Amino acid sequence: MQESVLVAVPTYDGVCPETTLSLMRMCHHFTKEGVRYGVEIASDNNLARNRAELAHLFLKTKYDSLLFIDADMLFAPEDAFKLLADDRDIVGATYRKKTISQLDVALCVAANHPELALLVGEQATDLVQPVVADEDGICEANRMATGFLKIRRAVIGDLTGKYPELYYNPSRYGGGSCALFENYFSKNPACPLCYVGDDFGFSMRAKDAGWKLYCDLSLKLGHRGPYIFDNDPEKLLNLRAQLQGEAEEMGLGETALPRL
Repeated sequence: MQESVLVAVPTYDGVCPETTLSLMRMCHHFTKEGVRYGVEIASDNNLARNRAELAHLFLKTKYDSLLFIDADMLFAPEDAFKLLADDRDIVGATYRKKTISQLDVALCVAANHPELALLVGEQATDLVQPVVADEDGICEANRMATGFLKIRRAVIGDLTGKYPELYYNPSRYGGGSCALFENYFSKNPACPLCYVGDDFGFSMRAKDAGWKLYCDLSLKLGHRGPYIFDNDPEKLLNLRAQLQGEAEEMGLGETALPRL
């Protein structure tokens, strides 16, 4: 039986044109494939609150999964469909942050590397090392951003029960919401990530509650910023292995390499 989905788009300044086009193509593809779906856009200057209230709205529906798509994501309709078809409870894709690492630029320029544009940005994910992907290109992650992330109903239901201190009221959709997407503060002094921003807050709480996170490396998302930050995670992993030796020869350490 095909899984149903609520596509949730949080935004603070509107949905960019490229994302609107991606969403339209996704809806057409879902309709063609017989997927039962809905689309909800929440606009507010607080993105974490938008995500929390979209999750609250999701729990009031009968959809099987919640698919977060940020308002500046570029994707193919098959990308959303692949996440929906996957049987994992939390699975998403990585994308480039809208930043450029000067160390990565230095390494790529020194190596005269032709893939400079792909290699100079940080990724919005932290994968379990060493990265081991299955035949579908899916691997386990330590933390993931919510820009392109599918979450099944059981996960949201479980976490809202485990974090009663995060409830607040009222919600724009009626009743109270659970602020699962706020900044994360670790209670474990041994944790190297004692403070994590709101984009990773959900995944850290899910990990603490025993849920596993998965990343599909086959998806090539674009991230709209001053220009389109294109991404190719599988190619990036191969390039990273290739550049490791070159970095060591130049005296540039691990921190100078593109991270995934």
